[in-house]
This record gives sequence, C-alpha cells and structure tokens, in this order.
Amino acid sequence: MDGKLPDSQNRAKSFREVFAFVALMFIEIGAIVTASYFAGDYLKQNVACEWSRILVPSACSLSPTETAGAVEPKVDHNRISKSEWNDTNVLIKRANEQYETIQLRKRFHVELLTGFYKAYSWSILAVLFSAPFAAIALLLLGQAGLTAASTALKATFFATTITAAVAASIPSIFGHQSSISANQALFLAYEDLGNQMKTYYDSGYRNTAKDTTSGTAKTPADSCGTPCVATPTEIRKVLGHIDDEMKRLNQIAIAIDSSKIPAFTINTGKT
Repeated sequence: MDGKLPDSQNRAKSFREVFAFVALMFIEIGAIVTASYFAGDYLKQNVACEWSRILVPSACSLSPTETAGAVEPKVDHNRISKSEWNDTNVLIKRANEQYETIQLRKRFHVELLTGFYKAYSWSILAVLFSAPFAAIALLLLGQAGLTAASTALKATFFATTITAAVAASIPSIFGHQSSISANQALFLAYEDLGNQMKTYYDSGYRNTAKDTTSGTAKTPADSCGTPCVATPTEIRKVLGHIDDEMKRLNQIAIAIDSSKIPAFTINTGKT
C-alpha cells in the first residue's frame, strides 16, 4: 500500500471539503449580517429616535398600524370653491388643514431619517465586524498557503471579505449620508414652519411677510387692541405664505445612485 486513497474516496473527501467550505461561508456571512442588523436597530431605537420622540412620537413609539392612523388630514372636499373668503372660521379651518399636513410631512421625513440611519449603521457595523477577521484570515492564509489552509480558515476569509466589500459599498449606492442630512433638514424646516403657524395664531405675530411700503413686518398685533383678532385679509396672506413654503419644501429626499456600484475585479497574477 502506497498510502494513497482510491479515486472514489478522494472525490468524496473533496466534495465534503467543498460542502463544508460553502456552508461555513454562508453561516459566517449570516452571523455578521444578523449581528450588524440588530446592532443597527438598537442604534436606531436608542439614538436616532431619542431626539425625535417628543416631537414626533409616532415614528418610534407606535406600531406600524398605529402609526399609519396616528394623524389623518380631514379635508372637506365638498367646500372647495364654496368658501366665504371673509368667513374667519372657514379660513381657520384651512389653516388647521395646513397644520395637519405639516405634521404628516414631519412624520414622513423623520421615518425616512431613522430608516436611513438604521441602514447606514448596519452597513458600517458589518464592515467593522468583518474587516478585522478578513485581515487576520489573509495573514494566516499567507503563512499556510491557500492549498494547505483548513476549510474553516478559507471559508472565514471569503465570507468576511465578501461581507466587508458589499457592506462598504451600500452607503454610497443608496446615498445614506445625503439622505439622512436632507431628511433631517426637511424635518426641521417643517418643525419651524409649524412653530410659525402656532406663534401667529396664538399671538398674532408674524415676521415673514413684509409691508410693501415700509419694508417692515406687518402683523395683526400692529394695529389692534386686546384681544387681537386677525382680519380675513391678513389670514389669507398667512395661508398663502404657508402654501408657498410647503411647496418649496415638498421633496422626497432619497438619493440612490447605481453608478456607485463598485466594479469588483480579481487579480490572478497571470498575464
């Protein structure tokens, strides 16, 4: 006996090694992705939601079913084109509709913000979890050689390298950073707009509309006694200003760029 195994046994051994390699690789990728996902979800719930929980609690504290019905605009479409322009109650009803729409848009942008923050955190954590193991595995492979290395070592190297490469490219492809910044800016802009409405209808003060003759802020409080009641003309001006601002801010901030997909190449060392 020369110590060599029959061809059938060699094929069976090779098959077992390939199967073990593929199984280990997928198990390790799954473990890294799962750990990164739950870590990202933890960061979303405890970091991204922390600053928005008071202002927009439905984005983080309610279930999806409750969130979907948390704020519903109540627009009476039957009164369109039938409004009395000098009826203050009708104008205030329109102001309430504007305010409800602003709250819906705030919730929309904060949900996009927290969703992109979670995805971005997952991507970064996946790279952090996999890249060090890929570097260690590469070092060990360099010492032992690819053919002499164990199946577990080779599976670890391929799994961590693939995970790190894919996870590192995801934020740029889906525009995580720009989408987070854009939705944060839009959320805060709607928050400011809602505060302007509350200030005006509570106190009559408005610092956005300028008088065409003097160039100074014109508000109902400038010329009325106590209590100060805005005229229908002034309320219509405010309604128009809010509509203009809502039109300017009416954006869906999602930046996906397929051109950022990296071109993965393999250098075999052959010419």
